[in-house]
Amino acid sequence: MADGRARRWTREAAPLVAGRAASAIAGILVPVVLARLLSPAQYGSFKQAFLIATTGAGFVQLGIYQSLYYFLPREPGGARAYLVQANAYLTAAGLVAGVLLYAAGGPIARMMHNPGLSRSLLPMALFCAFWTASVPLEHGLIAAGRLSRGGLAYVLSELTRVAVQVGAARRYGTVEAILWASAAFAIARTATSWIVALRSGRGPLWEKARLSAQWRYSLPFGAAALLMIPQQSLHQYVVSAWVTPARFAIYAVGCLQLPIVELLYTPISDLMILRIGEADRRGDADRARESFREAVASLSGIFLPAAAGLWALAPAALPFVFGARYADAVPIFRLSVASLVLASFPVDGVLRARARKRFFFWAQVGKLGLTALFVVVGLRALGLPGAVVGQVGAQALVVVLMLWESGRALGATTRALLPWRRLVAGSLPAVAAGLAAGMARPHLAHAPVSQMALASVLFAAVWGLALLALRKARRSAAGAPGAI
Repeated sequence: MADGRARRWTREAAPLVAGRAASAIAGILVPVVLARLLSPAQYGSFKQAFLIATTGAGFVQLGIYQSLYYFLPREPGGARAYLVQANAYLTAAGLVAGVLLYAAGGPIARMMHNPGLSRSLLPMALFCAFWTASVPLEHGLIAAGRLSRGGLAYVLSELTRVAVQVGAARRYGTVEAILWASAAFAIARTATSWIVALRSGRGPLWEKARLSAQWRYSLPFGAAALLMIPQQSLHQYVVSAWVTPARFAIYAVGCLQLPIVELLYTPISDLMILRIGEADRRGDADRARESFREAVASLSGIFLPAAAGLWALAPAALPFVFGARYADAVPIFRLSVASLVLASFPVDGVLRARARKRFFFWAQVGKLGLTALFVVVGLRALGLPGAVVGQVGAQALVVVLMLWESGRALGATTRALLPWRRLVAGSLPAVAAGLAAGMARPHLAHAPVSQMALASVLFAAVWGLALLALRKARRSAAGAPGAI
């Protein structure tokens, strides 16, 4: 029955998953193509430029777009006011962020041992400003329950991003050209976001009471984001200030954001938030708890085997995809896939759905402090892989803490809240298949493509057989005398 519920969740999230699939394609295609078109030093500069711009964009959002997921399911009649208010703030905040980035870009570039970034300050600032302003585009559609349109917006936006960034790299071959193309793309997104907001209903463009409620909800989460954003990117800044742009390029490849997370985590987490909101409106506490279990079951059923498979195939896959000059990124990547396991638990979504703002804020305070400590110690002790160990270790500790608070928010103990049987059934076959494929891979063939193909077949075979064995054991146990 649990498997059926998990499959139903995946079907309900299908429009969002389809949209995120485009984002996943962009997330892997753009880095791969640019890493091959640009030199390591240029690629490192590109990653540094986007790190700076996206960090600036994240700082000024203050949780305002997340408020749409809280208010629109509960007050669909106020959709236009909530969307226009979010767009207005983010447009103004984006312009401020762009100006500040332009003013501070020079010192930041020197801190990163890359004075050449100063030549790209204007397009970096424009991208930061208008990327911030365009944030409500997909989120407003999804929060209003228009899942198909939200998914379509993701598809069109991400495919356009791939086209403009890769096209600029192929035609001009410079980081500055890629940034100018990205800025133009962000401006077009902003215009589209405003059109969607203004056409979202017939209500007023803003309402004082709703604006006040929106900020009361958003500001605590926004304050937490002021800590969460640097926590997520702190390890990259530390490494960037520690090594040359070319070495940073190796670290960036090893810390590649895996498309499968973008593809599934956010849409299923967003859907969970909507379902908890609907359950709260009906006063159905059991359904709210079940929504979390179904989300964990759906995510873990995919993320656990994905993490094991990526760990096993990384030594052959990473140099083949990015080129042999990035072979040193393999140990970093194998460590970073541990974050996939942690992504099986959408605890931040529960805290947002139940407005646990104060706890969320202090969790981010602790996470930032732990990350700073762990990353610096890890980098000094173990080099580039140590930075990843510190990042993932801090993330794991905070996920455990937020899981405990999620149980309190939903009125259940951690033990009762999690779908333990599904987690065990997903982890054991994944671990067995990963170990089998990882140990056998070097002996299967010499060519990387053959190694990947044969190791993938072996992984799938061991994983499938282990799943069948577990299901057979469960049926036998269920049919035994005295079984419930």
